[in-house]
Amino acid sequence: MQLTLRLENDCLHVTTTGTVDTVEKMQHYAVTILEKTIEYNTKRVLLDERNLTNLTTSLDASLLAQSAEVDKAAILGIRVANLVSQKGYSIAVIYENALFNRSLNCKTFTDKEQAIQWLTS
Repeated sequence: MQLTLRLENDCLHVTTTGTVDTVEKMQHYAVTILEKTIEYNTKRVLLDERNLTNLTTSLDASLLAQSAEVDKAAILGIRVANLVSQKGYSIAVIYENALFNRSLNCKTFTDKEQAIQWLTS
């Protein structure tokens, strides 16, 4: 899994490519994003995962949602728009629900303009 991160209009844009296949890789991903939101002093994150192959499971989503990083992101009020391909939509919605149930404000999109509109509203 490869990441490209940039700050634009007070929003952390994260473009992710490659494959994620373990909860450990997903947790490392979450830690990196949390560290960058703190470093850049922003509460808005646009994840562009349209070219990411996510081979993790609903159990992995549940385990990630229970992590300290997710709790900290929720406490900090971080808002995450997750932009995915149609192929990745099902697992992304499972993550969305698991994270939302842990009070993280996140939503999954397949349209970039809708993702940005939600993130900035």
